[in-house]
Amino acid sequence: MIRALFLLAGLVLAVPPRAVALPPLSGRPVPELDWLDTQLQVYMELQGLQSGVVGIMRNGTVIYLRGCGWQNAITPMPETALFRLASCTKPITAAAIRHLIRSGTFAADDQVFSVGNSIGLLDAGYRPWDRSGDSRITDITVDHLLRHRGGWDRDIAGDLTRMEEDIAGEMDIASPPGRTNTLRWILHQPLEFTPGSRDAYSNIGYLALGLVLTEYAPSGHMDYLHDQVFSPSMWVPATEVVRARTFDADNDPREPRYQSESADCVFDSGCEDFPPLEAYGGVDMEARLGQGGIAASAMAMLNLARNYRIAPGTGQRISDSPLDGTENHNGALPGVNTLLWHRHSAGSGDVCIFIAFSKSAAEGNYATGFFDQIENNLLVQSHPWPAKRCDGFWVSPHGGAVSGHGSYTYPFPGLGSALAATTEGSCLRLRAGASPWTGTLNKRMRLDAPLGTASIGVN
Repeated sequence: MIRALFLLAGLVLAVPPRAVALPPLSGRPVPELDWLDTQLQVYMELQGLQSGVVGIMRNGTVIYLRGCGWQNAITPMPETALFRLASCTKPITAAAIRHLIRSGTFAADDQVFSVGNSIGLLDAGYRPWDRSGDSRITDITVDHLLRHRGGWDRDIAGDLTRMEEDIAGEMDIASPPGRTNTLRWILHQPLEFTPGSRDAYSNIGYLALGLVLTEYAPSGHMDYLHDQVFSPSMWVPATEVVRARTFDADNDPREPRYQSESADCVFDSGCEDFPPLEAYGGVDMEARLGQGGIAASAMAMLNLARNYRIAPGTGQRISDSPLDGTENHNGALPGVNTLLWHRHSAGSGDVCIFIAFSKSAAEGNYATGFFDQIENNLLVQSHPWPAKRCDGFWVSPHGGAVSGHGSYTYPFPGLGSALAATTEGSCLRLRAGASPWTGTLNKRMRLDAPLGTASIGVN
């Protein structure tokens, strides 16, 4: 434990004026990338996007982190926001499964499903519903699921994980049926191809891997992610990766209000809005834990891309399998579009990008569409690359009424407030000034003052 009495120093940056007609920006200004600010604002305005966040990491340093738009009707979007990840959850699940393989918990070629006398990793409670199912499911291995080679093809059969009401009706249970019943119902359907014979992107495979992770992670699903995939030693605190929830009332306070253009609800009861908004009940988020049910900050996702291969079906540490070129993974669910992108090249260095918008596109993906607009300008940067860090939680020296979730634009009101809201592995960036807080720091944290001199424990 460290008794708090520090003197920290740094440089002051001026905040550029905001274009009146465009959505507001949050986050530390980056003069070298001010063109990106404008493109983000214009893109969101033209596409009718209420909330967005863009983060860029270069050579291990977050050099750009901006929130844009509105978190809700009155609050600007903080750059420290959490967003539902949709399918950008899959690299997280893959990384955790590969940790379990390396630890010897099971092997990549282990059988996953149990049928008849054949026993796989998912045994009691996970057998096919009502009848034996396709006999080939006993051939499906962990590696098949990781690489989208399990035998399911949604281009032929549709996305069976999204058939909640049909599944519940056939099984004569309440809707939504939950992830265990969903998997059991799917397992009695025929496969579209022999496992291992070809690739076909599959939510079903990662639904199953999520259940394997829940069953075999020693500390539980989310704690295992916090301990092994993300961790305080990586400077990713547990607050930055959480389980996504279906209804707005259960969402993390830092999440945006997700936009829906259609009315839908797969829940027999409990939908909060009327007419029901598809983003809050059209999908059972809790049942998508392995394939799309995580919410995270841009900072956490940039660290994921830096430390792991993120292409579909990999999840391996970069140190085990060095990246040479480009990888990416995107995601889409009602109310959200995301993109995680990583490139290593001699010219631009190691660059990771995370983009999230609180709306899904009828066709395509808003996050991918925005990246396509900025890619050439970003990677052929005519100005020097910025070097100052933009991540972390910002703290004003004195208390106040508004929290702001630690945003650069709306910082935590005093160090006491910041410490109460953050956990092990957090980075706190103090604005210049004298803070009267005194006490004991018993959490592993980074503190600095990049905008001037800050003192703690003095009046």
